[in-house]
Parts: sequence; C-alpha cells; structure tokens
Amino acid sequence: MRAKSVLLATVLSLLAVGIILLLAACNGGGGGEESTGDQTTPTELETQAPAEQETQAPAETQAPAETEEPVEEVAGGDIDPCALVTKEEVETAIGVSVTEPVREDVANLFTCSYKDLETSIYEVVGVSVFVAEREDDARDLYEMAKNNAADAETVGGIGDEASWDSILNGLEVLKGKYNIRIDVSPDGWDTLAIAKELAAKALGRLP
Repeated sequence: MRAKSVLLATVLSLLAVGIILLLAACNGGGGGEESTGDQTTPTELETQAPAEQETQAPAETQAPAETEEPVEEVAGGDIDPCALVTKEEVETAIGVSVTEPVREDVANLFTCSYKDLETSIYEVVGVSVFVAEREDDARDLYEMAKNNAADAETVGGIGDEASWDSILNGLEVLKGKYNIRIDVSPDGWDTLAIAKELAAKALGRLP
C-alpha cells in the first residue's frame, strides 16, 4: 500500500513538471508578450539628436571669365580724316573723279587717300592728321617736318603756322595739338591753292 502511494506521488510530480514545461514553452514561443530587449519609445525618438547628415562638398565654383581690358584709345581717336575732306570736295577742287577714300590709322596718325579713278593706284590727294597729346609735341613735329623739307616755304593765313614743300607738293599746317598735311599730286594744277582750299575745310571740322 505504501509502495503504491510513493509511485502515485512520483507520477504526479513528473506530470506537474511536464505541465510547467509545457506552459513555459507556450509562453516563450507564442509571441504574446513583448520582448524585454531595449526599445526606444516615441518620446525618446523625438528627443534623440538627429543623425549627422553627410554634407556634400559644394560644386567647384567656376572662375569668372576674364574680362578683356578696355583698349586705350589714342588721343583724337574720333578723328576721321576722310570726313575732314570728302570725296566730293576733292573732285570739285581738282576737277576730276577719284576713287572712294582709303583710310589708314597708325597710332596717333590718321590718313586718307584719294586715288586716280582709272588706275586706282596713283594717289591724287592725300590727307593726314597727327593728334599729339600736347600742343608742344605738335609744334615739335611741325618744325621737324618743315626743317626736313628740301624746299620749305612759309604760308600765311591758315592755321597757327603752315609751310609748303614745293618738291613733294605737301602743305603742312599746325593747329593746336593737330598737324594736318595735304598732299596734291602735280597734274597741271595749282597744287598749293588746292592744298590750301582742302586744308581750310579740314581745319574747320576739327573737334
């Protein structure tokens, strides 16, 4: 009788242990309870410092295009020698037709030439204007041209001073900071009279 009691107690004990293990297995694998691991609450998420954002290196700034330096204008850059003495005025003075004017500029020297209409090579009338920075410089140039002339003749009544080169048929006129020269090729004309007429027109149109 006592042996049966012991055996029954042992079976009940094993049964109880099995039930406990079964309940434990159900509770652990059922997923009903939340994991006890550390979890971040919504409040903690709000207060959590934002993660550093990877800052992108700014695109390389393109260097501004180099600006060309303004070209320095020479004194008297607005002088147009072909406007000081026009084609029509040349034709009226010499009595024959000429080509359209050809202009050339070299530094402060501005020239305009009118050529024979038939050949377009032979220069009939030439107009040149030198613009100095100072009147003294213009005078020095005038004196140099006069002294270098083979046969210089002083001409009055035009400009500040004027001289005529009878060999090259050129009239040199000084007016302030301007040196004007009128060249007339000989063709049976009164070249000095023509040069004076054209020089007077040019002087009247200086700035």
